[in-house]
Amino acid sequence: MPKHRGFTLIELMISIAILSIVLGIAAPNMQSFLRNTRLASGSEELLMSLMMAQSEAIKRGSSVTVCHSANPTANTPSCSNGADWRSGWLVFIDPNNDGVLDAGETVLKVGQPPNKIDSITAKS
Repeated sequence: MPKHRGFTLIELMISIAILSIVLGIAAPNMQSFLRNTRLASGSEELLMSLMMAQSEAIKRGSSVTVCHSANPTANTPSCSNGADWRSGWLVFIDPNNDGVLDAGETVLKVGQPPNKIDSITAKS
């Protein structure tokens, strides 16, 4: 009689049970990892915008401003009051140094953190 190779039903059930236990443990850690990765990505994007503003100010010999904006991708973006940066920010040349994006001032960069980020808040 030929010998059949394969797994028994008991072996498959035990393998599935072990796999489901491992996935049950890994799933919450994966969510935390993804949240932390999004936050790190958003803060690095903001840091790069700040470094770009500093570099452009030195290069141009003019004031460059970074301000947060509730509508950074609008046709006419504007700076916003408050401390919540999660909707985005603007980097622009600010020759009159008033911290407000006026008509005729050049926007160098529009920054936006990744979607589903909890918060990016400025603290003094």
